[in-house]
Amino acid sequence: DLALKEVTEVLTATPTDSPAVELKAQVLQRIQVAQQKRREAAAKTSQVAAAAKAVKTVVLPLPKDAPPTAYKLNEHWNSLKRTPYRQAEYVKKFITPELIKKLFAKSTIEPDLLAPILSVIATDVNNGYSDAKATDTTATDSITPQRAADILTAFLRSYEAAMAFKMLSKEEKTQVKTLVDSLSGKLNSEQLKGIQSVYALGLW
Repeated sequence: DLALKEVTEVLTATPTDSPAVELKAQVLQRIQVAQQKRREAAAKTSQVAAAAKAVKTVVLPLPKDAPPTAYKLNEHWNSLKRTPYRQAEYVKKFITPELIKKLFAKSTIEPDLLAPILSVIATDVNNGYSDAKATDTTATDSITPQRAADILTAFLRSYEAAMAFKMLSKEEKTQVKTLVDSLSGKLNSEQLKGIQSVYALGLW
């Protein structure tokens, strides 16, 4: 939480001395460079996807075990890119606050991984949870509002979280807002405490 607070303060403050101005400029430059790289990568991905339309999709089985490292998580995720529903199953089966804390305690989650995971969570929370399971935070057949809030909280507390969320595209930031608004309508103030820091990021 301290790292998140420090980065947020740098991005939102109005610098009054030269070192602070320079630091803010450096942080903003890092964000701009990262966003440009994401746009270029997205363009290449679209070209590859268009070329692959005629290729028969091979449905890969889900991994048997949770990823032991952030690198392995990326590897798992990329292997399921052609089958979005399998990615959704992966999130339900493996993505937990405990896993996020373990994998991203010292490394920053890539926006290209953060965004689709949050997208899966937002879609599932808005379209398919049962009131009977509303307090079950470990169910794999659906993502309850409480589990979604716990996962979002874990991401917000991960290493350099502010930077990762800032690098999301405008559409992705809007999707985060949709998720937060949805959770706000399903949980009480006590259950929502962990995600309050998202407002300090100035995403929207």
